[in-house]
Amino acid sequence: MILIVDDEERVLFVLQNALTKLENDFEVVTAGTGEEGLQKARDMAFDLVVTDMIMPDMDGIEFTEEVRDLPSKPAVVWMTAYGCPSFEGEAERLGVYRCVEKPLEIHEFRSIVREAMSVGETNGRGLDGTEPASSGG
Repeated sequence: MILIVDDEERVLFVLQNALTKLENDFEVVTAGTGEEGLQKARDMAFDLVVTDMIMPDMDGIEFTEEVRDLPSKPAVVWMTAYGCPSFEGEAERLGVYRCVEKPLEIHEFRSIVREAMSVGETNGRGLDGTEPASSGG
């Protein structure tokens, strides 16, 4: 199961639509705020969480810190329009699977999700010896 958190409804719609059309039939849940995303993450066990980095109520770093305390330990992918290099240190500290830059290419996003989901099956964080937080775009 995948959780996508972004304060832009258009982004949520496009990304959810892109993933539900994949052959894997991923179950995708969306949240429009970090707080809503955290509540959903507390209520359900997600394999992957995709979150925007800049949201009005909390940033992606705060959100990820909270998600890291959950028993399900989902893989985390960050999305940002401000460039991934500015978040590199925090991404490494928090074991973020990947950081991708907006605007996203749908085929690239799907590929990252497939990869994170398959690697995530080996225990949550999506880390299998590959370097976390590598820029995907």
